[in-house]
Amino acid sequence: MKADYDQTDLPATLRNTLYHALLNYSKFKLLVDDHINGFCKLARGRCPFCDYMASEGLMVPVSLDGNFQLKRLDQTSHSFVNDPCAETVNTLWKANTNILSPGNKPQSSVTNVRTEFSLSNDSIQLTTQRSYNYDNIACDGWKSLSKTGIKRKSVPTTGVFMTMCSRHSFVLSLMDMNTTGEKADYPLSVLYQIKNTYGNNIAILYDVACKMGKGLKHTPQLSDLANVPRAIGAFHVYGHDAPCQVAFNPKVVKGIGLVDGEDCERYWSVCSPFVTATRYMTEYNRHLFFTILTDHYHEQKLKSLGRIIFKKYGKAKNILKDSNDKLRRIDVEELARHWEEFKYGTIEGRSSNMRSRRMNEKDKLRAAVLAYDCFNEVMHGGRLGNKRAMEMQVQLSKALKKVDNIVQEYNNNNPTSRIVSSTYMKAT
Repeated sequence: MKADYDQTDLPATLRNTLYHALLNYSKFKLLVDDHINGFCKLARGRCPFCDYMASEGLMVPVSLDGNFQLKRLDQTSHSFVNDPCAETVNTLWKANTNILSPGNKPQSSVTNVRTEFSLSNDSIQLTTQRSYNYDNIACDGWKSLSKTGIKRKSVPTTGVFMTMCSRHSFVLSLMDMNTTGEKADYPLSVLYQIKNTYGNNIAILYDVACKMGKGLKHTPQLSDLANVPRAIGAFHVYGHDAPCQVAFNPKVVKGIGLVDGEDCERYWSVCSPFVTATRYMTEYNRHLFFTILTDHYHEQKLKSLGRIIFKKYGKAKNILKDSNDKLRRIDVEELARHWEEFKYGTIEGRSSNMRSRRMNEKDKLRAAVLAYDCFNEVMHGGRLGNKRAMEMQVQLSKALKKVDNIVQEYNNNNPTSRIVSSTYMKAT
């Protein structure tokens, strides 16, 4: 019989007794499972299948992502520091105690160059003919890793950052976020834990993988990961610029295969029903809860993983067979040349567009002055209420500040032909 606690009026003492009984049972089960898994050589924070792949010299792809819904509010009560499960729980949360930040100078000057794909059938080998510096390909519209973040005392934990095995969906590392934005510290810290587990023979899939190259080079502990394959998740890659899609689409990065890089999103969907409940927990109890939830998630994966791998294997064989059949009908070398030309034009076109934007600094200034004139005309051209007038005054001040900033930027880039903002506005 299932008890309905929302409809049953239980005494407070009984509720507390049931709560502590459930908590102690969960801890006891966690310790027993950990002991049994030790006999089976199953370790928390590791994927048993990726362990085999790594031992065979195969690359291990990992997915990274953060979730700001899983925030935690400040609690006056403190967690138990002498809990017998503390060591077991902290295994997944090691990144909290070993935070890495990017340095100021790069530790590696090697250009991130990678080969394209290869076709084993008929001994056809396609390799990149040009070298590209993938570190210069980054979307300015994505602000992740660019934010310094703001800490709030009332919200000590703003979310959870994680890394997961991309092929088998095993959680490898978890980390608390304490700022309002995704800082570079979070992916670097969890990657350091992955490097300690699987070495540098890994591939990184992240929503803003295009912006990670410089951070990896600037971090001494991770400088040897600067040239590992990086890709953007299949769901997010089409929101990036064309050069990013050409360079970091998982379908064109060697070694990624059919991995989509969105495994973390599937794990977050499992966590979503517990967002409110975990928001008011202490830090340790919250870590304990997500550790137990992760173990349950892994149990479900282990039960269905054989069927999933068999299904993926069949799908991969069919795709490989169809692709080879189609490629036999065309000139593969000619196709490779067309792809290389398209890729080169797309990536190099980014730098030419940036040069053209720098050449049009006066046009940017004219647009900023026009915006200022529009706000100024609305401000003084008719009757406005007090609230509306105050809003327009704020917008007018911002427009004027933008004009001054553009003029200052222009003068810094063109010291021989300096202009004054007031003179330019009168002339315009």
